[in-house]
Amino acid sequence: MQPIADNNVWYEAQNTEDECIAISQAFGLGDSIDLDSFAYACLEDNPGLHTVGGGINPPLTCSTDNSCPNEHRTKMDNKDIPCGQQAATRSICPCAHIVSSPIPTLSEWGLIALAVVLCIVGIVGFMVIRKRKAAV
Repeated sequence: MQPIADNNVWYEAQNTEDECIAISQAFGLGDSIDLDSFAYACLEDNPGLHTVGGGINPPLTCSTDNSCPNEHRTKMDNKDIPCGQQAATRSICPCAHIVSSPIPTLSEWGLIALAVVLCIVGIVGFMVIRKRKAAV
């Protein structure tokens, strides 16, 4: 997964009650959310005593202010408070699946054709070597 860079996509992913609840449920936080016109809090958890690798404190905060993703990136609530201190806040960055291009492979018929070509090359090579030996 890779964080979404587009602020509009981020905003549209969390700006309604249903979307915010769906994200909250995905993180196991239940249906309790805080949705309002927050300037800096779009997809962040409740302040608390966080530990590195620890959980997310409910309720999840979402915003209906379309400036939020841009403002959140640089001015999120409690941004300078590190994990392990009481007022630390975690930001939940929305992510998208990284689309990878498929690796080309040979089908069964392609493998059969390759085997036939290699057999022909091998037979021709054997005949050329045999002919050279006979001429010597």
